[in-house]
Amino acid sequence: MVFFMQAGFAMLTAGSVRAKNVKNVLIKNLMDASIGIIVYTCFGWGIAYGDNGDAGEFAGNANFFLQNSESFKFGTNGDGTAYNEFFFQWAFSAAAATIVCGGVAERCNFKGYIVYASVLTGFIYPVVAHWVWSGNAWLTTEGFTDFAGSGVVHMVGGVAALCGSIVLGPRVGRFNPDGTANTIKGHNAALSVLGTFILWFGWFGFNPVSALSFDGVYQAELVAVNTTLAAGAGAVTSLAFTFFTTGVLDLGISLNGLLGGLVAITGPCAFVAPYASIIIGSMAGVIYCLSSKAIVKLKIDDPLDAFSVHGACGAFGLIVLGLFAESYIGGQEGLFHGDGELLGWQIAGLLTILAWTAGTTYPLFYAIDKTIGLRVSAEAEELGADLSKHGGAAYPEE
Repeated sequence: MVFFMQAGFAMLTAGSVRAKNVKNVLIKNLMDASIGIIVYTCFGWGIAYGDNGDAGEFAGNANFFLQNSESFKFGTNGDGTAYNEFFFQWAFSAAAATIVCGGVAERCNFKGYIVYASVLTGFIYPVVAHWVWSGNAWLTTEGFTDFAGSGVVHMVGGVAALCGSIVLGPRVGRFNPDGTANTIKGHNAALSVLGTFILWFGWFGFNPVSALSFDGVYQAELVAVNTTLAAGAGAVTSLAFTFFTTGVLDLGISLNGLLGGLVAITGPCAFVAPYASIIIGSMAGVIYCLSSKAIVKLKIDDPLDAFSVHGACGAFGLIVLGLFAESYIGGQEGLFHGDGELLGWQIAGLLTILAWTAGTTYPLFYAIDKTIGLRVSAEAEELGADLSKHGGAAYPEE
């Protein structure tokens, strides 16, 4: 699963940047998985799931380096059952880090990337995972719900991408002195489409598998249907919205609208009926479009619309869970079906994740920028990262 998601992000990002930066974004995607597994093993797992005994604790505090737990031992000392859960949860942490790569693409240097990716994977993301998924932490016990990560994974990645984009500033040529925006197009639409379809396929390893057992097979079947419906609806409505407002059938907008639908349904997919998934995906497609326009108005340069797809649509997914959840499906009752308490906790959880992520990642990016530097030089940006840092162009004939 994780490798499908990483491959999808790699192809989508590569197709969405200029040819002179393709190697750069690909090696960062590769390192998200490679560095991520090491950092998550050493620190992230212990912070996220190391101790479920105290509902009031800030983070886990055991099982670092996958040690000191019977579930990581075999034979008479343990049953070794934790390895499958560890591997599955690492996949989520890798996805959160990779989301950021798109938001800071084409001007973030490799040193700065290594630092922020390590801290995000090893500390910032695991704390949120602990609050929501560890089984006995405060957000979960109070009533907040996020089935497969609209908030835990996508909001964290999207908000971190926004903070990185703000600290880095826009790419050269993105905005004119009068504030108007120039479009900087990606170099290969086919790669972007391929990456989107790979991601769509990989999502079935995220959402249905979050049922976590064969006992939940019927739940997984519903989740798969809801996931597919929301993705299709997001693609259709984002394409239609853009056509009716600009007269253009924009491929890139439709791809991101599809991803926005996937992000939005990820949290509520096990608690809502299929009709609601169509509504959720449709609304997410429009929310993505509006958010993308707002980000440009604010003169923030987010090359892959990472915040609009993952941050805005992730937050939306948390809210609609509190609206559309039906007790006969997943045991939760949303506002539209008679109970507003869940919606209140969904909003509280959303604000908590937003505050934690922005409150940690913005200072992190700022500190990196003021110490080792976060942005490449103007000369390197103009030349392109592939020639200036990676030994040659991704396409040698160019």
